[in-house]
Amino acid sequence: METSTMHTILLFKHWAFDSWKCFRLLRIFDGLSVVIHSTSSADIYIGELIHLRYLALTCEPVRQTITLVSNSLYRLQHLQTLIFRIKEFIRDTDGRVVPQGLPQLHQEYMEFEFWRLPNLRHLILLDGFLPDPSTKSFEQISSMENLQTLCLMKDFKCSERFLEMLPNLKKLGVIYSYKSTYETGWSQYCLLNLVRLHRLEKLNLYAEPYPSLRAYDLPQNIAFPSALKKLSLSGNDMGMIGWLPNLQVLKLKRHACHGPEWETSEGEFCRLKVLLIDSTDLVQWTTESSHFPKLEQLTLFECNKLRGIPFMHVVVQNIV
Repeated sequence: METSTMHTILLFKHWAFDSWKCFRLLRIFDGLSVVIHSTSSADIYIGELIHLRYLALTCEPVRQTITLVSNSLYRLQHLQTLIFRIKEFIRDTDGRVVPQGLPQLHQEYMEFEFWRLPNLRHLILLDGFLPDPSTKSFEQISSMENLQTLCLMKDFKCSERFLEMLPNLKKLGVIYSYKSTYETGWSQYCLLNLVRLHRLEKLNLYAEPYPSLRAYDLPQNIAFPSALKKLSLSGNDMGMIGWLPNLQVLKLKRHACHGPEWETSEGEFCRLKVLLIDSTDLVQWTTESSHFPKLEQLTLFECNKLRGIPFMHVVVQNIV
């Protein structure tokens, strides 16, 4: 079988391969917009593409497909970017196909061999599942020094052992469901350990809002590293955010500000350039222009109860 000399393949509508073996010189493969359906193990054994630098895949929710794809990842020793998603299809009462998550299938059949990829820099899991770092699969892994991006982790537990493996992480995206946090509280996720990520510059944290503030203990169980430059929060509160010395972009979304009042202090937000407040019950915002000395852009969205915008030397980009 003759080997193609193509270095890049982008798929947009359908799965078009009979075998990976035809494309052993590929550097970039993006098949995220289609779903891998296998008819034989050769169709989905991506370990043949040993020159890959960039890989984006969506797998069908079939045990054989998930197992063969995940078990072959370790051979891609030059891979730098991995974007991975498992897509489930179910039908609603009208017979329409509806995508759903697949956590149980992940736990049973997904072997996360990408921890054995020494050159991996960016890992994005669009379904969000990540195995518990306390499992045996992590015992022989000392560090992933090249990893800079780890995004869209669901119910991510920041254990000391796991964060020690990521000394150069710069971007982290995490999602926490209401069901996983409401009954047991936030302490189980060890978010106080985030301060150990000394090079973290961007953090996106989404927490589904509680129906009430009962037992809402996230502010007491989270700490932010001082290197942060960009922070996007939802379901949190202001806490000590204002004192982060390097913060330049702050996005407060989906009830990140609890309560009707917010009062800032002298010395807070000393380097903040961009502030977005989205969907809040904030009524009274008390501040001084000197509290935001570097602010260049202010965006307010669905702040329907806010009585007024305090005077600040700022270019107001959007008020919706």
